[in-house]
Amino acid sequence: MLGKFTIALNGETMEVKPTMADAVAYETTARRRHWGGIDEPTSQMTAATFLIWKALQRTDKYSGSFDEFLVEDIDLISSPDDEEEATTLDPM
Repeated sequence: MLGKFTIALNGETMEVKPTMADAVAYETTARRRHWGGIDEPTSQMTAATFLIWKALQRTDKYSGSFDEFLVEDIDLISSPDDEEEATTLDPM
Protein backbone atom coordinates (compact mmCIF):
# COMPACT_ATOMS: atom_id res chain seq x y z
CA MET A 1 0.00 0.00 0.00
CA LEU A 2 3.00 2.32 0.22
CA GLY A 3 3.59 2.44 -3.51
CA LYS A 4 2.83 5.38 -5.76
CA PHE A 5 -0.75 6.61 -6.26
CA THR A 6 -1.87 8.73 -9.20
CA ILE A 7 -4.85 10.93 -8.40
CA ALA A 8 -6.77 13.85 -9.80
CA LEU A 9 -7.54 16.41 -7.11
CA ASN A 10 -9.98 19.09 -8.23
CA GLY A 11 -8.98 18.42 -11.84
CA GLU A 12 -5.19 18.46 -11.27
CA THR A 13 -3.43 15.12 -11.86
CA MET A 14 -0.57 14.34 -9.50
CA GLU A 15 1.50 11.44 -8.22
CA VAL A 16 1.61 10.78 -4.49
CA LYS A 17 4.02 8.47 -2.65
CA PRO A 18 3.19 7.82 1.01
CA THR A 19 6.07 7.09 3.40
CA MET A 20 6.40 4.89 6.45
CA ALA A 21 5.72 7.98 8.58
CA ASP A 22 2.39 8.41 6.76
CA ALA A 23 1.55 4.76 7.47
CA VAL A 24 2.38 5.18 11.17
CA ALA A 25 0.17 8.29 11.25
CA TYR A 26 -2.64 6.16 9.78
CA GLU A 27 -2.18 3.46 12.43
CA THR A 28 -2.19 6.03 15.23
CA THR A 29 -5.32 7.73 13.86
CA ALA A 30 -7.02 4.38 13.15
CA ARG A 31 -6.61 3.30 16.77
CA ARG A 32 -7.95 6.63 18.04
CA ARG A 33 -10.94 6.66 15.63
CA HIS A 34 -11.61 2.90 15.94
CA TRP A 35 -10.94 2.24 12.25
CA GLY A 36 -9.64 -1.13 11.09
CA GLY A 37 -6.02 -1.96 10.38
CA ILE A 38 -4.29 -0.85 7.18
CA ASP A 39 -4.65 -4.28 5.52
CA GLU A 40 -8.17 -5.14 6.64
CA PRO A 41 -10.50 -5.44 3.63
CA THR A 42 -13.16 -3.28 5.28
CA SER A 43 -10.65 -0.46 5.89
CA GLN A 44 -8.56 -0.41 2.71
CA MET A 45 -10.33 2.55 1.07
CA THR A 46 -10.09 4.59 4.26
CA ALA A 47 -6.43 3.64 4.64
CA ALA A 48 -5.55 4.51 1.02
CA THR A 49 -7.41 7.83 1.22
CA PHE A 50 -5.70 8.72 4.51
CA LEU A 51 -2.25 7.81 3.14
CA ILE A 52 -2.84 9.97 0.06
CA TRP A 53 -4.06 12.88 2.21
CA LYS A 54 -1.15 12.58 4.65
CA ALA A 55 1.41 12.46 1.82
CA LEU A 56 -0.16 15.54 0.20
CA GLN A 57 -0.03 17.36 3.55
CA ARG A 58 3.61 16.36 4.10
CA THR A 59 4.58 17.70 0.67
CA ASP A 60 2.58 20.95 1.10
CA LYS A 61 0.17 20.07 -1.73
CA TYR A 62 -2.90 20.09 0.54
CA SER A 63 -3.43 21.94 3.81
CA GLY A 64 -6.97 20.97 4.81
CA SER A 65 -8.08 18.39 7.35
CA PHE A 66 -8.79 14.76 6.47
CA ASP A 67 -12.53 15.41 6.78
CA GLU A 68 -12.20 18.36 4.37
CA PHE A 69 -10.19 16.16 1.99
CA LEU A 70 -13.02 13.62 1.89
CA VAL A 71 -15.40 16.14 0.29
CA GLU A 72 -12.93 17.29 -2.39
CA ASP A 73 -13.28 16.17 -6.03
CA ILE A 74 -10.82 13.25 -5.95
CA ASP A 75 -10.37 10.56 -8.59
CA LEU A 76 -8.05 7.61 -8.03
CA ILE A 77 -6.37 6.97 -11.37
CA SER A 78 -3.91 4.27 -10.31
CA SER A 79 -2.72 2.66 -7.10
CA PRO A 80 0.07 0.35 -5.96
CA ASP A 81 -2.37 -2.56 -6.38
CA ASP A 82 -2.61 -1.73 -10.11
CA GLU A 83 1.17 -2.00 -10.41
CA GLU A 84 1.18 -5.36 -8.59
CA GLU A 85 -1.50 -6.77 -10.92
CA ALA A 86 0.41 -5.63 -14.02
CA THR A 87 3.60 -7.25 -12.72
CA THR A 88 1.80 -10.47 -11.82
CA LEU A 89 0.06 -10.74 -15.21
CA ASP A 90 3.13 -9.88 -17.30
CA PRO A 91 5.25 -13.03 -17.79
CA MET A 92 8.31 -11.01 -18.86
